[in-house]
Amino acid sequence: MKIAIIADNLGKNAPGVVFKNVLSGLFEKIDFDIITSTMDYQTSSNHKGVVEIIKQKKIPSWRFRTLLFKIFGFYHTQKFWAQKIQYILQKGNYDIVISFMSSTFYASVMAADIYTSKSKTKHICYCVDAVPAPFPWEKTGLYSWAMKRFARKYMKNLDVLCMTNKEMLSYELEIIGNPNIKQVVLPNPPKESSFRILPIEDITPTFVYAGKMYGLRNPDALLGGFKMFLNNHPTAKMLFVGSGSLELYVRKNFADILDNIEFISYTNDLSSIYRKCSALIDVNANINNDVFLSSKIISYLPFNRLIISESGKGSPVRSLFNTSNTIIHVHHKDEEYYKAMEYCFLKSATTDFSERNTFLRSMDINAVTNTLKKVILENYED
Repeated sequence: MKIAIIADNLGKNAPGVVFKNVLSGLFEKIDFDIITSTMDYQTSSNHKGVVEIIKQKKIPSWRFRTLLFKIFGFYHTQKFWAQKIQYILQKGNYDIVISFMSSTFYASVMAADIYTSKSKTKHICYCVDAVPAPFPWEKTGLYSWAMKRFARKYMKNLDVLCMTNKEMLSYELEIIGNPNIKQVVLPNPPKESSFRILPIEDITPTFVYAGKMYGLRNPDALLGGFKMFLNNHPTAKMLFVGSGSLELYVRKNFADILDNIEFISYTNDLSSIYRKCSALIDVNANINNDVFLSSKIISYLPFNRLIISESGKGSPVRSLFNTSNTIIHVHHKDEEYYKAMEYCFLKSATTDFSERNTFLRSMDINAVTNTLKKVILENYED
């Protein structure tokens, strides 16, 4: 069985890091070749396949790239790259081609579709983003329309589509318009897969939000609830780690509680901060039926801390963790945050976290790559 995996920016950006981790786990289970435009790490000694690095030219101007995509439905540099690697695919005579795709790199799925349509080879796509992002994440207009046109053209012949959650899969398949494509959920694996017991080092009620906040996410309900919590616990603390522009927003809009808020620009040891807290905070978009699952909550799972997760109705985080006893779901409401904070402060030291091992085993790198291997073998034997 000959397998080619087409990806881009391996190890470079956020999707590239996910792809790198998945490939690193897959090396130990199956042989395959890699075709990429950029790779900033050495493959494991377990990798027996060929690595082809074919450079791709970039269009430096974001505005010009966007204009081209609106008009033509693709970036010319990506299409040229997709056509350029056809000789590698033809020479390899592959049985299965897997395209790793994100919202900014489409050349992989273009290249795979061109090749598999002619050779009748199986095409599996692993996409970590909704293409395009649904409204209101992505405004309706020419760009969104062009992305939908792209998906319908180059993804309609997929044999299998793998995405990070079932809500995103349903959304994408509706855009593509082919209900016969097999659907597979491949969650983004956590960086840490073993559960860690951290002692509580500070009795002061403390809540931690780690990471940036962007797009449709905002801290209004979180800090509104925290302000209510301060009425009963005036020494309580809210910690924002790696907050970026979020710090400016908070300083401007919540100046009256800044004495209880701490900003930590960077740390390479989050566990030392988690030791001080009563709960970890996860903020999702204030919309119903969202398709995005915050990677933040996945990164929180390995630690014995309660998680307060804000999301709308029908969100991936609610469906994935609907039976959890250690994740408290709230809507975008001050009162719900306040009640959740009171609960976490009372229960943080006595909560049973045994369910976390089950969650981690179901989405760690071993589980993800086992699922992908199973999909590959099923399509080879089909």
